[in-house]
Amino acid sequence: MKFAIILMLCMSSLACKKEETGSNEIVHQNLNIEIKATFSFLFDTTVLINFNKDTDNDFFLRMRYSESPRGINHDLFFASDDSRNQWLVYESGEDAIASLLNSNSKIDSTSSIWSGSGILYRKTLSENLTAAVGSGDVLVGIRFVIDSKYHYGWMKLFVSSDFKSVILKEVAYKIRPNVEIRAGEK
Repeated sequence: MKFAIILMLCMSSLACKKEETGSNEIVHQNLNIEIKATFSFLFDTTVLINFNKDTDNDFFLRMRYSESPRGINHDLFFASDDSRNQWLVYESGEDAIASLLNSNSKIDSTSSIWSGSGILYRKTLSENLTAAVGSGDVLVGIRFVIDSKYHYGWMKLFVSSDFKSVILKEVAYKIRPNVEIRAGEK
């Protein structure tokens, strides 16, 4: 009887243990968080994101969809309350635009430009920064701070072709700090 109890406890602890992959440990989550736009002149839909389930939100996304006599404006703004939490971006004029990555692109400290805020897309009368819109699933690089150290990761998003919804589908990041990850790596 004692042997059976000990065996059950050992099997139970093994079943609950996270799979470890050595230096390549990755936390991967399927989120499927949908952000839907409704008519507004201000940012009208905000989603807070906390990947590592600590007390602080890692990022937030704000979507705006507005109409005026001059036309329809669309954008998705990303930021963080902690400026060390950042997205991999490129610059277009004064804007930081999320870089859309190919699967298996390297994400680490040597990656191009990191920004604590910017946009995923924007369409106004004077701007058309819409590569993510209607492109299917897109990957963007992220880094955020846990215990004062950077952890590198990626997000998979889907932006509808009508600009009215975005789905944050997946996120993954390295458990070990300052270790590169590849876009789409699980």
